[in-house]
Order: sequence, then C-alpha cells, then structure tokens
Amino acid sequence: MNRFKELRIERGLTLQELADATHTTKSALSLIENGKRSLSIQSLKLYAEFFGVSTDYLLGGDDERTPIKDELKDKITQLTNNECKITSCFITFLLAQRSKYNEK
Repeated sequence: MNRFKELRIERGLTLQELADATHTTKSALSLIENGKRSLSIQSLKLYAEFFGVSTDYLLGGDDERTPIKDELKDKITQLTNNECKITSCFITFLLAQRSKYNEK
C-alpha cells in the first residue's frame, strides 16, 4: 500500500471525503493511489500539508513523517545567542555520549 493511501485510511477518510476536502475528484485520487498518476509539485505540497507529513515521506523517500531536523531548525531560530551556545554545548555532549556508547 502506498503512503498516500495509507495516510487516507489512517485518518478514516474515504476517497470521496478526501476529494471533497482537497477540491479534486475521487477518480483522480484513485489513480494516484494506484500509481497510475503522478502528483504535480503543487499537489504534492498540498497533500503533504493536508496529512501533516513531509513531501519526502509522502513520496516514500523518508521514513520520518515530519523531519525532526526541520522542527529543530525552526525552534533554534527563536533562541537567543546565549541559548544557542547552551544548545550547542548540549548537542556536543550528546554526540560525545553516542560515540562513547558506540565504541563499547
């Protein structure tokens, strides 16, 4: 089952309900789910936003639904310089811990 269909079913939506919510047709969505039609970049972005996942996830290229690194980037931009220094130290600590435990 492709991720597009998986996400629709996970949310308990029928093809018609998704079509109504995204202003498209049931037959167009069926073609997409069955791999007989590709999504345009605009549609890909629309459905990724609708389902709350990344475009990479929707295309099957990433196993993470929402890239945590993007979330971190958004949060980091809100930090003060001092908070960024503290965060950097913490990340350095985490990486050192990972290295220490991976060596054992």
